[in-house]
Amino acid sequence: MIIIFVLFSIISAIFFYRRTLPELPFIKKFFLTVLRAVSISIVLVYLFNPILYFVKKISFKEKIVFLNDNSESMKFNFENNPKLKSLFDNSLVDLQKKYEKNSYHQQTYSFANGLNGNKHSSLLTKSISDLSEKKKLDKVSKIFLLSDGWLKDEDFSLLEDINIPINPIIFPVKKNDTDLTIDNVITNKTAYRKENVPILANVSATQFQGNASAILKVNGKKISSKKVDFSKESFQQIVFSHSFQKNGINKINVEIKADSLKELITSNNNFPSAIQILDNRSDVVILSDKLGWDIRFFNKAISNNDRLETKIYLSKNRVFTAGKIRFELEEILNENVISLIILNYGSLKLSGEQVKLIENFVAHGKGLIFQGKILPEISHVLPVNATKLNRKFLDPLQFTKKSEKYQTFSKIPASIKSDIPPVDYYYVSAKISAEILATIQNDDQSPAIVLGEYEKGKVLFFSFENLWKWQMREKTGAYSKFVSDLISWLSNDNARQFHAYPEKNNFLQGEIVTIKLQAYDEKLQPLRDLNAKISIKNEKDKIVFEDFLLRKDDFFQASIENLKAGKFTFKIIDEKSSQNTEGEFIISKTSSEQFDRGFNTPTLAYIAKITNGKMIQIDDLNKLEITPSIPKIHNKKYEVALYRKWLIIAIFLLSFCTELFFRKRWGLL
Repeated sequence: MIIIFVLFSIISAIFFYRRTLPELPFIKKFFLTVLRAVSISIVLVYLFNPILYFVKKISFKEKIVFLNDNSESMKFNFENNPKLKSLFDNSLVDLQKKYEKNSYHQQTYSFANGLNGNKHSSLLTKSISDLSEKKKLDKVSKIFLLSDGWLKDEDFSLLEDINIPINPIIFPVKKNDTDLTIDNVITNKTAYRKENVPILANVSATQFQGNASAILKVNGKKISSKKVDFSKESFQQIVFSHSFQKNGINKINVEIKADSLKELITSNNNFPSAIQILDNRSDVVILSDKLGWDIRFFNKAISNNDRLETKIYLSKNRVFTAGKIRFELEEILNENVISLIILNYGSLKLSGEQVKLIENFVAHGKGLIFQGKILPEISHVLPVNATKLNRKFLDPLQFTKKSEKYQTFSKIPASIKSDIPPVDYYYVSAKISAEILATIQNDDQSPAIVLGEYEKGKVLFFSFENLWKWQMREKTGAYSKFVSDLISWLSNDNARQFHAYPEKNNFLQGEIVTIKLQAYDEKLQPLRDLNAKISIKNEKDKIVFEDFLLRKDDFFQASIENLKAGKFTFKIIDEKSSQNTEGEFIISKTSSEQFDRGFNTPTLAYIAKITNGKMIQIDDLNKLEITPSIPKIHNKKYEVALYRKWLIIAIFLLSFCTELFFRKRWGLL
């Protein structure tokens, strides 16, 4: 096309300058013809073909990739089996020579937690992703996987997407060695000081039917030992119990050993864990003039929350007692109390000093739930006023639309809301600043549940008795959840409204550390617009990780890899609200790879299936037929955008202007 444009430009220029007036010598005509031809050629090219295309033929060989698993589990498999190690190495070399002989281009990569990653974990998809990002999978026809199959990937879908067959090589491994193993240790994630905490250890024995000893260690100190008899069962669960005295993270380690047994592999004879020990449970105090069903069911609901403990006091003649012991209200409302519940069945009375104590308690941000007949002494704290009607009435209640603003109420199932039995209630009137969350179904729609504030504290008033009847109509635990949420919400429990926690207290080396943040507003609605930043420090108070958390559904999350063994603390700060939360976790020196023995053939078979590969037995490698590689020709196109070349535009301007200059100089203009 460009040649045609050039020929056309030359012919046009010759035709234009075949005769001139005045007549010019041949040399001058030739000079002007060349300038005109150049100008016309460039204009035509820019108009009809501004991009030039070139094709280059490239020859390449088929590529074979060998992925060699060098994680710790492979090391443990070879540790006491040099013949297997020799077979593994020789098989790889022989296979590579075969493909080299048949003109294949081959590449070998070692992988664990990614390409050349730490050996405490095996992640095949991460390794494949690393190869793909580095363009190492281009023109690859197949992949040979030399691995024991103990892979920690949660999802293998990426292997399907690369569209390359993966052929796992299977080794004939028989596990005949005598071995004792602790499979896992199970315990509470959190517990309270001086409480007995159960610790369960699942142990197993291979080719062993004798006696062994299971030993519990806490913070490196031996606590107890138990005899384990494997004569009848090869799998057993050992139950320990311990009362922790130290607050914070406590290290737990369970070991198993048998004096009569000499094991070749001892790395799986212990299993680390950890437990977070808290100082005390928060107290919820119930004050009443007599015992009733409401107190019983309040107590039962609160006991389902392991962070709360109920303390009940009865009042007679302005004196509070628990059992036969007398208590002063100042002693009762101590710093550990987060919420106060007052139930008045009609005879409760308070002294002036007791009223002041309740005022101060609520004013400092603690929650108050008042149920029953209004107390004139503390009416200024409550969100309602008394009426002249003092007797009780019986009617059903209904929730208002305002209650839907608060998650504590909106989470109550509709089936329960519509099936609450009639309640005994008193007539009250709500104060102007109060919010009515439920009303009685009577002619006056009198308030049933009213929310108000007193200085920094929230106050919730129930004008009725028999709240316990809710429990009788439902079996899902919604009542207990409602009471627990109510107490946390009213008590301004900021620790719960902005709380971060690791998925577990103790991580094995190679495991991904996941820390989640739950954040709620004052209505317990999940916060989604946060700028939460996490900082993780090691035992030397040095920051080893810092990043922003990512939102996932109704919580925020950070995932951290490649942390070394040790104890770590973390702090999360929301840069918008300045809210913060802290925590800690441990990464033990034990690797998850230490518990992987033999070859995980089902996983290798699954990988072969989803990638259209084949399982190849090590003994069949010599029989493997390899067709010679035929070099493939690939046409690679190149584009040259002429309109981006400033030099061509400069040539056009130079030729055009030069032509005009000499035409005028030689009398043609």
